[in-house]
Amino acid sequence: MTRLASLLFACLTAATCAHADEPLIFTTEAYPPFSFREQDGTNRGGGIDQLKAMIEEIGRPYDIQIMPWARAIALAETQPMHCVFAAARTPEREGRFKWVIPLFVNRSILVAREDSP
Repeated sequence: MTRLASLLFACLTAATCAHADEPLIFTTEAYPPFSFREQDGTNRGGGIDQLKAMIEEIGRPYDIQIMPWARAIALAETQPMHCVFAAARTPEREGRFKWVIPLFVNRSILVAREDSP
């Protein structure tokens, strides 16, 4: 049994080390002022700044990509090492993802004139 435990430990360690070198891929949509791409191709925005601060603190390689929302969600659900960020936490999405931390709280409201139909 000790030999089997040692082999299992070695396999898990090797798998963990292999993933540690792979970059985490963070995807989101263009949603100014939280995430947008400058003309020079630089990703900017409040959400991107917060994400960079968290990931750089742990020293893990990463990449941030801005793309259409449906593609970002699909990659997070089907590809290893892919995360989608700045997603609204809705009841429909609750069980589909592991929720890490809110980057920001955004309250959306709809406003109309009192005499508007």
